[in-house]
Amino acid sequence: MNVPKLRFSGFTGDWEERKLNEASSYSNGGSYENDVRSSGKYQLVTLKSVDMAGNLVDSRKYIDKEVPTLSKGTLVMILSEQSPGLLGMTAQIPENNKYVLNQRVAEIKPNNNTDSYFLSMAINRCQQYFSKRGAGTKVQNISKGNVENFEFYCPIIEEQQKIGYFFKTLDKKIQLQQQKIDLLKEKKKSLMSRIFNPTQVSEWRKIEINEFMEFSTGKSQNEFIEQQGEFTVMDMGAISNEGKIISNKFTNHSTALISQGSLVMPKDDIGGGKIIGLTAYVPKNNKYVLGDHVYLVKVDEKICNPLFAHFQFHSVPFRKRLKRLVTGSAQLGITSKNIVKEYFYLPSLLEQAKIANFLLSLDKKIELEIQKNEFYKLQKQGFIQQMFI
Repeated sequence: MNVPKLRFSGFTGDWEERKLNEASSYSNGGSYENDVRSSGKYQLVTLKSVDMAGNLVDSRKYIDKEVPTLSKGTLVMILSEQSPGLLGMTAQIPENNKYVLNQRVAEIKPNNNTDSYFLSMAINRCQQYFSKRGAGTKVQNISKGNVENFEFYCPIIEEQQKIGYFFKTLDKKIQLQQQKIDLLKEKKKSLMSRIFNPTQVSEWRKIEINEFMEFSTGKSQNEFIEQQGEFTVMDMGAISNEGKIISNKFTNHSTALISQGSLVMPKDDIGGGKIIGLTAYVPKNNKYVLGDHVYLVKVDEKICNPLFAHFQFHSVPFRKRLKRLVTGSAQLGITSKNIVKEYFYLPSLLEQAKIANFLLSLDKKIELEIQKNEFYKLQKQGFIQQMFI
């Protein structure tokens, strides 16, 4: 029988297999590149308007030209892949008379017997179908024929609506949780800007970095990488743009172990330079090994709390100063010789510890909220697997 594993009570019978062109109508977008403004009456739906979760995101492109707009409940589908996994992804238009469809994005308009949210979920869970049929070398494209021939299983409209509403509620829960996370991050950023603002810290000591920090470099650990290694390799790819440690390379080679309280700083970046000069704080001994493309930063703890230093490196005032020191074109970089000429503002060690622990508690709170949202997302994926065929 063609039925899902998990079903709302009151619904029985097989689901029917349909082609997308039997459940909706397809239209292509127009070419409005010459009409784009930074603000305007209508938001342009572009290849950047749909994310990996099937959410509609702001393209930051607008037009004032009077052209046909998309209706509420219409789906928009990505026809050219800008990032792996986005080809064929859909998002739902939330309101009338606000959105205009650009080229390389399709309008999928559900018919009266098809629930919009259900259809979007049914399409988005089958990304393999679209990626297999993508054509092109540098950029993958999907044809109208392949889109319209997409097949999926579908129940009666009442059951579709029930399923659609259920996932809409789940998505809203995830969205609200993400907003909570974003607000906490903004709060932390704002607090750090105030804490480390030079105009607000006149009583703090201004001191050059070379007086209390030492910078050294490591070597590539690539020849020693193992799937089940005991130690995490700290190289350029091991530090996020928020200064978190990303454990994605492991080794059993222990010749360059990093001690607790050390900082690791990316010195090169090919992705726009966003991580250059950020630091990751090493929380444990005998856990991390130094790799390449990073500096190992040792802080004199008689002068500066290492965790306090980590947060000051991430503060907006310091980031602005450090950005001026970055050089290069294709691969950006920063030299330790230039960094050590910069300066920190330092209060007493007691105050440093209090500030560091306060900001660390905020980080832990943010991490807990992130974990909660990851659980919601996993929960959603579990329901998708059981409630669709």
